Amino acid sequence: MSKLTIPFSLIKSIIKSNKRLHKFLLKLEHSNMYIFNLFSIARNINVDINSIFKFVEIEICPLCNRKCSFCPISKDNIPKKLMSNQLFGKILSELKELNFNGDICLSSYGEPLLDKRLAGFAKRVKAELGSKIIIATNGDFLTIERFKELVSAGIDTIIVSQHDKEPSSTIKDMF
Repeated sequence: MSKLTIPFSLIKSIIKSNKRLHKFLLKLEHSNMYIFNLFSIARNINVDINSIFKFVEIEICPLCNRKCSFCPISKDNIPKKLMSNQLFGKILSELKELNFNGDICLSSYGEPLLDKRLAGFAKRVKAELGSKIIIATNGDFLTIERFKELVSAGIDTIIVSQHDKEPSSTIKDMF
């Protein structure tokens, strides 16, 4: 069976024009199924995944030590458990199969430094995809030692996002 090549702009307009499909995909937006459904579409119609995704967020840890009023992690009913190693491996396999070469962010709303597997996951991403790796953290658990560990594991960018009037003592100590 040969594959059909369809421009992504056409796929977007088909999805938007089909209200039921668009509504369904929007409901799945925060679930892991959403990305797998898009990968299936891309694989079956021979779409270049890199023309669709330049950046993929993988929420490995939907937990946080803070309860910020503006953050959905403290309000949503998202399951508060770490992503399984099996699911993480499946996501990497799917990305590798699609020849994904964009950036990978190993966080979203959760605090990635709460997951002890973070450095190991970063090493896997570097080894399997060679992607630039980014994390966003509140910095509460970021020490010089942890910083060095993460950089050694292949993390390219660490974004520290703090919304306090003053930086936390751990961040002050680093700089």
